[in-house]
Amino acid sequence: MRLKLNPAKWIEFNYFTGWLTSGVIDSSRTFPESSGSSTFYLKKYIAANLLTVRPWKYLNVSLGNSIIYDGNIQFAYLIPVMFYKSIDHTLTPGIDNQNSQMFFDISSRNIKHLHLYLTLFVDELKLSRIRNPDQHNFIGWKGGLHVSDFPADNFFFTIEGTRTLPMTYQHYVPSLTFESDGYNFGNYLRDNSQEVYIEAGYKPIKKLHFSVAYNFAEHGDNFIYGQVPDPTKLPVLRNITWNMHSFTLKTVYELISNAFVYLEYQYQMTKGDVAFTPPIFRGNTNSVIFGFQLGF
Repeated sequence: MRLKLNPAKWIEFNYFTGWLTSGVIDSSRTFPESSGSSTFYLKKYIAANLLTVRPWKYLNVSLGNSIIYDGNIQFAYLIPVMFYKSIDHTLTPGIDNQNSQMFFDISSRNIKHLHLYLTLFVDELKLSRIRNPDQHNFIGWKGGLHVSDFPADNFFFTIEGTRTLPMTYQHYVPSLTFESDGYNFGNYLRDNSQEVYIEAGYKPIKKLHFSVAYNFAEHGDNFIYGQVPDPTKLPVLRNITWNMHSFTLKTVYELISNAFVYLEYQYQMTKGDVAFTPPIFRGNTNSVIFGFQLGF
């Protein structure tokens, strides 16, 4: 269920709540039968809100939070405007059956030809860790810039970086992870990872544009919450268990309004943990991709 409000031109509010798949067996309700067994899984839910304000033209600042919980539906999380961490501590003091997160985002187009953006995801934050070089919080961020029509018309350039610290998205209670049915809601590389993406393109004529892109990504050790002495002191990307380099050439042509065809060539090199790479893309690969896209 989703709610979107625009009470004024300079403010926007979004809220949603949903049902997730935990994949965790509820042992208290699961029982054997002569024909096999009746398996029940723990129920899992999510609620989130995001407030976006525009203090002046071309600048958007957003702040939000979310909660993942199991058991029964908590009607307090059906309240759209709420800081869910405070409800967590009130409803179940001393019981770990809820997991909260916070988000912050800023997007600025105040400089001509330039779009600057930064997104911060906070899984767990303690101010004392910020000043302690031997500890870290459970956070991730993505930042970048996009240049358009500079230094020449119809030219664009994008560069962005992503970094996620160890333990982000995880939780020591299996039914409270930031995912549904094993699919992570955050960065596809999960925690203890980073990525750099660079793209440049040019539109020589109307409806046709060419682009070239480079992407580098790497992932470190797979630490598991509950299996390490102190999760706040884990090394960040000390041992690289997987990495990927890719180079892409792409051509896009707009046939009619919002209908595109594209042709793409990609050379990719991957090494390490096979869990991050489908079988056909492991090692050094060459790919030719053709497609049709309707809409943005």
